[in-house]
Amino acid sequence: MALTDEQVRQYFDDGFLIVEDLLTADDLQPVMDEFEQVVDEWAEKLHGAGKIADKCADEDFFHRLTKLEEQWPGAAPLVHNREQVRPALARLWSSDRLLDVVERFLGPDICGHPISVIRPKTPNTQLMTVPWHQDAAYFTPGMERTLQPVAWIPFIDASRENGTLQVIRGGHRSGQVFRHRKECMVGHPKSWYVYIDEADLPEGERVTCEMKVGSVLFHNTMMPHRSTENYSDKIRWTADLRWQRPGEPAGFDERPLVPMRKGDDPGFRLDLEEWSRGQLDDIQAYRGLADDSFEYSCSGPWLDRWEEAA
Repeated sequence: MALTDEQVRQYFDDGFLIVEDLLTADDLQPVMDEFEQVVDEWAEKLHGAGKIADKCADEDFFHRLTKLEEQWPGAAPLVHNREQVRPALARLWSSDRLLDVVERFLGPDICGHPISVIRPKTPNTQLMTVPWHQDAAYFTPGMERTLQPVAWIPFIDASRENGTLQVIRGGHRSGQVFRHRKECMVGHPKSWYVYIDEADLPEGERVTCEMKVGSVLFHNTMMPHRSTENYSDKIRWTADLRWQRPGEPAGFDERPLVPMRKGDDPGFRLDLEEWSRGQLDDIQAYRGLADDSFEYSCSGPWLDRWEEAA
């Protein structure tokens, strides 16, 4: 899909852009099938470890993880923090459908950023509700000068009821990373999130981004945003994918950037097999996850960055 000049202007001025009907069922279903496989694998692990009695194999994609979590709280954060991009999601991440949009923001040379996130937002789960923050706060200082578009992709209609994103229109314009604090000091003790206090948030319209499946929210990594609580009876599955230009600070040194499009080589294609080698181990090490495969709480370097602001 070709963006209009007005849409590109909106992305840069507002800090976000919702592109409707960008993805089709054929684009999304392979990823949903992959997520189902992820849940099935974790059900087997939890059952094998004696942490759950019922693998809930008869439950559907939008309910099964919730049923597992009712037996063992922490199932959704396990998927969130201990999983990373698998082949189907990587194919979507590097697809022409998304890269054609991202090229309008970055130009013809595009790299994928190695940090992407799978979010199974189960109903009424505190650790899956993300407070106001900027993505740049989770990376090393200096990357805020890098233009890093983020795609937030829902696999179910995203609404106020099931915990869609809220953004602050124009909240990125100062170019600064606002003061963040550690949520574990005031909220859930196992939280790995950092947050911006209400008093430190920039002014601007707070926009609730209700979206139909197939739509994609592109936002700036400096955009203050949060997710709201999921009060529905279904899991709000989403994924975050991000890109940037080569040679610019990524805020994450454990994995190299992933070349996806080269202006001087129109036939270039990402080698998924080569890229995937070791990526999960490196990401889990960055997140500071313990060797215990059922520990879901992170202790990554971003928490040290905001130690004084706790």
